[in-house]
Amino acid sequence: MNFLRKQMWDLKENMSWVNIPGVNATMHKLETLGYKISKEEASELAEIVRNKTVASKRALFDSEIIDTYKEFKGSSKKEKVGTGRKK
Repeated sequence: MNFLRKQMWDLKENMSWVNIPGVNATMHKLETLGYKISKEEASELAEIVRNKTVASKRALFDSEIIDTYKEFKGSSKKEKVGTGRKK
């Protein structure tokens, strides 16, 4: 029985926070996962995570949150490239 309890606890630990995250929850969760994010980025990312959570009808796993964050950072870098003026 203790083995089953440990497995359930491990599963809970690997699950994300509440089903519909806010900006502060997003910032806190990413900090616990070892990522630093600004409030503006967290605001945009929270909306993306919120949409994924609603679409999947469950809380996201930590790995899904990290993947979403990495995709977000990659897309935001691509958007910033080429915005400078040509001389």
